[in-house]
Amino acid sequence: MATSYNGWPASPDKNEIGVETFGDAAGFPFPGGVKACDVATVLGYVATQLHTRVEPCVSGWCWGYTYKANVNNPSQLSCHASGTAIDWNAPDHPNGSSHTFTDDQVGTIYTILDEVAGAVSWLQGYDEMHFEICVGAGDLAAVAASLPGGGGVPPPTGDWFDMATEDDLRRVVAEELDNRGLNGTGINDVVANVLRAPEFNLEAGPRFEDTFRAVTDVLHAPEFDLGATRRDTAATKADTTELLAR
Repeated sequence: MATSYNGWPASPDKNEIGVETFGDAAGFPFPGGVKACDVATVLGYVATQLHTRVEPCVSGWCWGYTYKANVNNPSQLSCHASGTAIDWNAPDHPNGSSHTFTDDQVGTIYTILDEVAGAVSWLQGYDEMHFEICVGAGDLAAVAASLPGGGGVPPPTGDWFDMATEDDLRRVVAEELDNRGLNGTGINDVVANVLRAPEFNLEAGPRFEDTFRAVTDVLHAPEFDLGATRRDTAATKADTTELLAR
């Protein structure tokens, strides 16, 4: 079987290499998916952290498996051909570009890569959308087992979901509202219900991933997809700003 340039098996038949749907549960699907099991675990961790700590994944702009040659070296197969790479918000970080992330975002990206023990490479400086597995199966298995939900101990830096404060979650909500144009009949009531939920009472205990998932579920509710029906943006922004300040 052919291999992509990182040494992983590649095939025009994604079933042959075990590609799975990817990101749906987290609310940011990747067309094409990625290789199942440890690859999906590690890339899933990176994708989730990018989505929550760097910039949200724009639907349809984040890509996974596709059988193709490496754009920068056509004599080799791309890591996408083995389902071991993702492209993040591709139109905003196109191949050949550099400095498409802020300095703070770059720092956070490298922190995320440290959290997966260097198992994922980022092509900063010339293909900034692209993140790929850069270790073999044995090393990747150890990394996958160390991640939250992977059956092992979380990285020593901790999981963002465990460390998030109420201000962090309010910021995520505010940024998501802004990204969605602050539209929606009843949008403020929906957000208010989330922010008043017991999960936001930090006195009750630590923050867990389920809390953020609850927020994500609300932000993907039908109220946020009204098509041509839109509230006045200025009025909605004013209402939402007041709500988030409570």
